[in-house]
Amino acid sequence: MSAIHDNQICNVYFGSDFTVTSGVNAGEGITNASDSSVGDTYVFSASATAYDLIVHDAGSGSGNSALYFEDNVSGQTVAAGSEIGDTGDGLHLESRLTFMGSDGSKVEVLIINNTTEGSYAASGEYFLPMTPLVPGMEYTLIQANIDPGVFRYSDYTCVCFGRGTMILMADGSEKPVEALEEGDSVLTRDNGPQAVRWVGGRMAPAYGHLAPIVITNGALGNKADLIVSPQHRMLLSDWRAEVMLGSLEVLVRAKDLVNGDTIYRREGGVVEYFHILFDNHEIVYAEGIPSESLQINATTLDSLAEDSRAEIIELFPEIVSRPQNSAIASRMSLKSYEASALLKQVGFR
Repeated sequence: MSAIHDNQICNVYFGSDFTVTSGVNAGEGITNASDSSVGDTYVFSASATAYDLIVHDAGSGSGNSALYFEDNVSGQTVAAGSEIGDTGDGLHLESRLTFMGSDGSKVEVLIINNTTEGSYAASGEYFLPMTPLVPGMEYTLIQANIDPGVFRYSDYTCVCFGRGTMILMADGSEKPVEALEEGDSVLTRDNGPQAVRWVGGRMAPAYGHLAPIVITNGALGNKADLIVSPQHRMLLSDWRAEVMLGSLEVLVRAKDLVNGDTIYRREGGVVEYFHILFDNHEIVYAEGIPSESLQINATTLDSLAEDSRAEIIELFPEIVSRPQNSAIASRMSLKSYEASALLKQVGFR
């Protein structure tokens, strides 16, 4: 197995951030299926903090298992750089819980057990919501399955622009992202005109972690609505970022910019996403504002279809032998809690 597939990133929470407000387990945080009671009502904390759990997957399961998080598979551990857990801690995909929100929405949540911290202990369990939870909303547990099934990492992560996004070209004109071709010259913020090396597209259900983020006209200075995937990063520049984080310009994931008003998640139907790849990670102009191109690393490569991965590896065969996460980002990329703190200081929230 190539090292490029070995590490994956998931955004998880501690169980105490999603607690039972009424029912058998009142006062307790979310836990595994065996200790949960169907019918209990939960509320997601407004102060909940998401952490990047970096999973090192040696791929000991069946097939290309490093692309999946599986039950009863050895070799899944906490990787260096993870915000939660200690490097080398064992991880186990424990349960899959299904909730019904008071608004009628259905949410699936995966329970991940840190086996090193203590099997089934509350302090050793994290949860991964497959659809964003709304703080303060009541969720009723309707199903608790001790068999979590298989979680494909790429179902969680996708970094791209929506169809129709206008990209600034080197000659000053604009072109829809879906019309870009290999060799087209695009204006980049740092390196001037750069040739497109590859463009790829995919259809995805506009639900859960694949539902697009809509940045409405003018929300960030953009001249038209901009549609991107939740993990797509926008470039923000503010003196407070330099004071707080040591960098004037930072990359912030679209999902961390959501304010429920001028920037929101659009659920329903399908969405068509497009990736732009250059020789290096670049900042391009989409609908007039700076945003990232595709950065090749384990997570983004695995978010692509198999044929797209093959095309990129053919174009850049050296990535197969790269050390894990060696791709260099053009700017500092903020964690969710860093983005939240900065946006509050800026007055965006």
